[in-house]
Amino acid sequence: MKKPLIGITSDDYLKNNTPSYNNNFILRQNYCSVIELAGGIPVIIPYSNNLIKEYSISLDGLIISGGNFDVDPFYFGESINSDKVKTKPSRTNFEIELTKEILNHDKPVLGICGGQQLLHVILGGKLIQHIPDEINSEINHEQLNPRNEPGHEITVKRETRLYDIVKKTKLNVNSAHHQAVKNQPENVIINAVASDGIYEGIECNKYKFCLGVQWHPEYLVNDSDIKIFMALVDASKN
Repeated sequence: MKKPLIGITSDDYLKNNTPSYNNNFILRQNYCSVIELAGGIPVIIPYSNNLIKEYSISLDGLIISGGNFDVDPFYFGESINSDKVKTKPSRTNFEIELTKEILNHDKPVLGICGGQQLLHVILGGKLIQHIPDEINSEINHEQLNPRNEPGHEITVKRETRLYDIVKKTKLNVNSAHHQAVKNQPENVIINAVASDGIYEGIECNKYKFCLGVQWHPEYLVNDSDIKIFMALVDASKN
């Protein structure tokens, strides 16, 4: 059987704020290596709205990667209320339009960290713009220890796709976010929660495979992380 092509959205990087010819599309290597390990073919996706139709036809599945920026609150009906919010309008617009098109084709989607937040907004949800402004928590969701180590524990809810994948109710995960999923709109299932009440995972049963996780499973900090990518790759074969 042909290995499925899994697109991974890229970030941009402007070196030293120099002119546009020094712009780069970038992506951490472990996003790609974990897809190869899971049995798929990773494809780094430069963002271009002109290519969305072609991407949606060619790809078998999609990962919305994370990044050091935030979804503009405009997309969930709010104005920016924290000086911690940093946006990337071009990337966000592209990822929203591409993800909608992929879902229209009912192809599998996995949102990781900021990618989960973007997926939640696409599904009709809202975000906490800066966790410390709204939640008094003993958990530092922007962990100080390295990203390849766990930062805190989460509880996975039974009778969810995520539980079916990892077969565990407790996971130790890494944590690199200052925003979070805020609500549970129709068709969105909250599948994982931290001890402070922060939502750590979402899914939507309207689609064949539509899953978001707030942590970064590409670092493989626990033995369940690879199972998430294997499930994505498996769903992308059909």
